[in-house]
Amino acid sequence: MAKEMLERVSADELLRQKYYAREKAIHDEMSRIGYAEMKGMEKGIEKTAEAAFRKGADLDFVAEITGLPISRLKEIEAKIKEEEN
Repeated sequence: MAKEMLERVSADELLRQKYYAREKAIHDEMSRIGYAEMKGMEKGIEKTAEAAFRKGADLDFVAEITGLPISRLKEIEAKIKEEEN
C-alpha cells in the first residue's frame, strides 16, 4: 500500500513536493509534542523534589529519587526556604 502510494506520488513532482511537505509537518509536530512531554516530566520531577524538601528530606535523598543535579536541587531548596520565611 505505501509502496504504491510512493510510486504514484513520485510520478507527479508537485504532488511529491506536497507529500514531503506534509511528512515534514507531521514530523515537526511529533517533535513538538515530544519536547512538551519532556518538559512536563521535568516539571513533575521538580515538583516531587519540592514536596520531598517540604517534608524534610535531605539533599542526597532527593537527588537519589529524582535524578536531578545537585545544583538544581540547591536552587529548589533555597526557593522553598525563602518562601517559608
